[in-house]
Amino acid sequence: MAHDGVATTQPRKLFDRDLSQVSSASAPVDWVRVSEYHYSPRILTPSLPIAAACIASHTRNIKVALLGPIVPQSNPVLLAEEMAMLDTMAEGRLIVGMLRGITNEMLT
Repeated sequence: MAHDGVATTQPRKLFDRDLSQVSSASAPVDWVRVSEYHYSPRILTPSLPIAAACIASHTRNIKVALLGPIVPQSNPVLLAEEMAMLDTMAEGRLIVGMLRGITNEMLT
């Protein structure tokens, strides 16, 4: 990403928009999903724990679902520790679905 703010402006605006929709009191949302994506032109979420921690810190009742921590590309012990810590920080609102394979992005 460029340091001149051009390349980082759009993803930040999108994240801020989505976060404000989820955290607003009028949003009828039970849970929000975060998926791991690398190299996608539309979505960039390389670190699910960071995105989920941000969402959990801005909400109180919404469950946070992490769909797609990729186990073969991670240290499984570290991943389990991060998920346990995140679930503690989110006060039990974490839902995790792990992937045992690799993503299409890794095949290209």
